[in-house]
Amino acid sequence: MRIVLAFVALLMMAPAAPQDSLDFRARYGDPDVQRFAIRPDITMTVEYGDDHKACILEIEPRQAFTRGTFPQAKTMPKEQMLQLLDEVDPPETRGAEIEPLFSNDFFAGAQCLVHGTIGRYTNASIGLTYIACDPPMGGLSGGVEAATVRFKRPACESLTKWNGQ
Repeated sequence: MRIVLAFVALLMMAPAAPQDSLDFRARYGDPDVQRFAIRPDITMTVEYGDDHKACILEIEPRQAFTRGTFPQAKTMPKEQMLQLLDEVDPPETRGAEIEPLFSNDFFAGAQCLVHGTIGRYTNASIGLTYIACDPPMGGLSGGVEAATVRFKRPACESLTKWNGQ
């Protein structure tokens, strides 16, 4: 009897284990957004459509999960981002090129210019945001800040981010 009481007391004192992904799925269903570490220092956030297939991919250097008011901008080399884009959205998946990346640059800023470019394809569009600082500012000289792939499928059209809202 003492053993049973000691065991019950031990269970009551043990901290509750945090919920894991299976607990959340059981309670709330499949996620509509997931974040993956595709490299130790790079993440990809995927938003799914009603058909449970990827609609939006956002690739960026790893950021803190909760960002402060003025988060530190992180970048990666353009070549690395282009390799990652070919990995997660190969050219054969994108379809025929309608308007190539870097053919329609736009920018804003003073000391650090924030550039953007959009590549359009039959089945997707790819947007890149990249920074160029001259002279380097706060340890930042330049590179790609983020890339967004948007797939063109009916199941993706209802997503908020797809419609630019």
